[in-house]
Amino acid sequence: MSVESHRPHERRWLDIAEVSGEVVTLTLTYTLRGDAVRCISLRKASRKERSLYYGQNS
Repeated sequence: MSVESHRPHERRWLDIAEVSGEVVTLTLTYTLRGDAVRCISLRKASRKERSLYYGQNS
C-alpha cells in the first residue's frame, strides 16, 4: 500500500507491507529523484500505520 507523505519541499511516499505473513509490517519512506529512487528510511510500521494498512487490506 502506498501513501503520499506531505513534506513542504519534496514529494515522499510511504509503502506499508507485510513481510512473512503477519510477522512484521514495515514502512519504507522514499522519494523519486529523476530516474532514481532514494530510500529515506525502512522501519517497523507504527500502530497508526498498521491500522491504516489492515483497514484497507482486510
